[in-house]
Amino acid sequence: MFPPPTRTPSNLSRCRLHFDQSFIQRVNFMKNHTPEIIVYGRTFDEVTDVMCRRQLLHCEPVVLYGFLFATDCDQVGVRLGMEGIVMWEGKLIIALPAQRAAAESTIQQLNMGSQVKRLELVGVRFWAPQDQAVFDEEFGFADAS
Repeated sequence: MFPPPTRTPSNLSRCRLHFDQSFIQRVNFMKNHTPEIIVYGRTFDEVTDVMCRRQLLHCEPVVLYGFLFATDCDQVGVRLGMEGIVMWEGKLIIALPAQRAAAESTIQQLNMGSQVKRLELVGVRFWAPQDQAVFDEEFGFADAS
């Protein structure tokens, strides 16, 4: 069983994650677009509230799992042990739900289990820049795009 994750850290205010086209085709998302995932450092309820209140149709919430490492070397070792596209920001590896087990397995194989802080993150996958602009405005990042 996985250790329980903590909630999104307050210092992770906004983080952009990009996927290349081959990843999109492999998991059968919209093949003619490359959606962008942005982690705003907000809760799932806050994200879905904006989507419903503003009637946004070209985005969806995505639950992600973060693994925060003490050193860059530890983070690189785990990244190399994972298959597929791995997203990271500094000492933080960000995994899709399908990658969580592989990340945990690699962490255990390298005997880093207790040294890694686990986080539960909520991202938003966008297919239209208009929806992203609404989120940026709602969460105070209107000039960050």
